[in-house]
Amino acid sequence: MICARQRCLLSILLLMSSLVICAGALAAPITWSTTGSLNTARTNHTATLLPSGQVLVAGGQGGAPSYVAIGSVEIYDPGAAAWSVVASLNTARQSHTATLLPSGLVLVVGGQDANGSVLNTAELYDPTTNSWSFTLNNLHSPRVGHTATLLPSGLVLVVGGQDANNVLNTAELYDPATNMWTPSTGALNTARESHIATLLPSGLVLVAGDTGSGTSGVVSSAELYDPDLDSWTTYLPGNLNTARAGPTATLLTSGQVLIAGGSNNHGVFPANTELYNPNPISLGGSWTATTNTLATARTQHTATLLPSGQVLVTGGGQGFFTVFASTEVYDPGTNSWSSSPAANLATARYGHTATLLASGQVLVVGGTGSGGTVLASAELYDSGNQWNAAGALATARWGYSATLLPSGKVLVAGGESNSGVLASTEIYDPTTSLWSPAGNLNTARYYHTATLLPSGQVLVAGGYASNGTSSGTAELYGVPRIQWTLLHRDLWAASTILTGSPVPSDIRSTWALPITAGPWSAVSTTP
Repeated sequence: MICARQRCLLSILLLMSSLVICAGALAAPITWSTTGSLNTARTNHTATLLPSGQVLVAGGQGGAPSYVAIGSVEIYDPGAAAWSVVASLNTARQSHTATLLPSGLVLVVGGQDANGSVLNTAELYDPTTNSWSFTLNNLHSPRVGHTATLLPSGLVLVVGGQDANNVLNTAELYDPATNMWTPSTGALNTARESHIATLLPSGLVLVAGDTGSGTSGVVSSAELYDPDLDSWTTYLPGNLNTARAGPTATLLTSGQVLIAGGSNNHGVFPANTELYNPNPISLGGSWTATTNTLATARTQHTATLLPSGQVLVTGGGQGFFTVFASTEVYDPGTNSWSSSPAANLATARYGHTATLLASGQVLVVGGTGSGGTVLASAELYDSGNQWNAAGALATARWGYSATLLPSGKVLVAGGESNSGVLASTEIYDPTTSLWSPAGNLNTARYYHTATLLPSGQVLVAGGYASNGTSSGTAELYGVPRIQWTLLHRDLWAASTILTGSPVPSDIRSTWALPITAGPWSAVSTTP
């Protein structure tokens, strides 16, 4: 038998050992691990982060051989690191919207069914009962290509889209209290789909641009929805000064919205930029041109709101062979753009990512250069309006995901290079300005989703695989969390790890909870 003094000394030694082991585990390389495959391959689905930390993946377009809308739904549980099939949608659908309501329910709206028909139905998912139910009434118009905006009141505003034949000028409101849809008062002045809908700090919703009905093509109009009056303005904010598709829309700290770049119906790239001012609200706000224009008209650029309140526009182009290295900065204080050759990117690019780091710097990565060359270079912008090299990716890529981790590092995953679809992943460390490999995805993919979970892990799901079909797999990246329970349990488990022998039964029996000898998993849980 071990005396009390010996047991005390042993406990101290084991405590020190367990701390060393845990420190080593936390310092171990972060790796990719499979989450198990989605049970059904899909694209054009929705992925909704639930209050529980789980991820709900609903509907979408299935894979070979039919490539039609599917009704299957799955949940990823980061606690179990596994996918599970849950109740199916009542109607198979793709290209729908999914909105998380304050109650924790998920509202899925519209889209297209397996026959390609546009849907007028909406469904609610209740995670507590694992069930889908239709709303009490249907949408007043079937629609796809619409927007769905959660209002401060808890209502959901669905705007525009198209039905089987026409682009729509209608909007509808869903009220969770009654579980019913009602049409918005009046109609949009311009039918539109694939447009921009921005919830302003005032609670108003600004809808602007993109595709209109008939032969109108890209539209310049913008409209404002007032939830208090349930009405659309017919006089202000008026039209954008220039019709454009594919612009960037940046919500400024003032509550204004900056519209920049894009292209119009005639293949023209407008250099002028526009500012929506929501005040005075009683007049619906107004559109004004910025004091000057972009020095270089562009599309497929990035626009990043800086901590200073300024907006940094980088790269972009005017087609496959006209790609820009220039960058420009919008200053809301002077309502003007500035540019300098000294502030140009070292490499012209479009289709890249721009990630705002905790330091206020902006990391620009990869993308495509002139003639379709996929890029490996990365560059870092600082507040001095200067660019510096940020090392190079080991593999050139576009169509990847870039995720800012809680550590301040940036995780780049998958994508496509000139030689094919990628499984490789890389991490950028801003403290060293170096890239390092982060292991390979188990499935090469591009145009996937990447969701930062509350645990700090990253869930990568779906996308397109090497053969061009939609992928049904998903993977998890991150460090397992150490779960400390009762201290004495962890100490004896640590003893087992160190010695490789079971804890003696006479010692183990003195504790209320028995310890099972085993590997490191005995003192850790899958996040």
